[in-house]
Amino acid sequence: MQQKISIRGIAYWGTTIFAAVAMGYMLVTLINLSSEEETAYLGTVNYREQIRYVVVTTSEGNFKIAFLRAQAPVATKQFLRLADAGFYDETKFYHFPGGVYVESGLASDSPEEEKSVNRAFVENPEKVQMVRGYVAMPRRSGEKMDPSLLVFFTEDEEPLPSGVYAAFGRIVEGMEVVDKINEVSPTINSGKRPPVSLLSVIQD
Repeated sequence: MQQKISIRGIAYWGTTIFAAVAMGYMLVTLINLSSEEETAYLGTVNYREQIRYVVVTTSEGNFKIAFLRAQAPVATKQFLRLADAGFYDETKFYHFPGGVYVESGLASDSPEEEKSVNRAFVENPEKVQMVRGYVAMPRRSGEKMDPSLLVFFTEDEEPLPSGVYAAFGRIVEGMEVVDKINEVSPTINSGKRPPVSLLSVIQD
């Protein structure tokens, strides 16, 4: 009789231990799966925040931009969102005294003012002087920045009122390409056809 009780006890505890081990294994597996799913989700949501550079391809050559997120984080995010959608593709370069710029929507049937209002955003950029190589967006009115216009500085600008531009990037490779674009680009009111196009913005 004692031997039967002992066998039953062993079977009971063996089954209990096995169930506990199996349950622990399942919990660990579920935790790992949850962690992997969360990592994948965050990677999808925040991938733009991990991008450090983009390459701008033009009909005159390419140049590379490094982001200055600390100076203008919202402008950086807006630029990447619009660039991903091809918003700046096939825009033309125009000259201004400090460098060159492109403006998306100039050739569109939609009113540019309406497009600017719809995409405008609030940014309080760090107070910095625009210098050669900076890439920025201008303030249109009030606190709104306009992402439809990108400014590429080839010269150090004279001190400007704070917040006129949100500098979100700096050209780190291919500045000679931008200089060449600046040499051949007309002003927007010249009546001349701009010869250089911005073709695409590619993540690097």
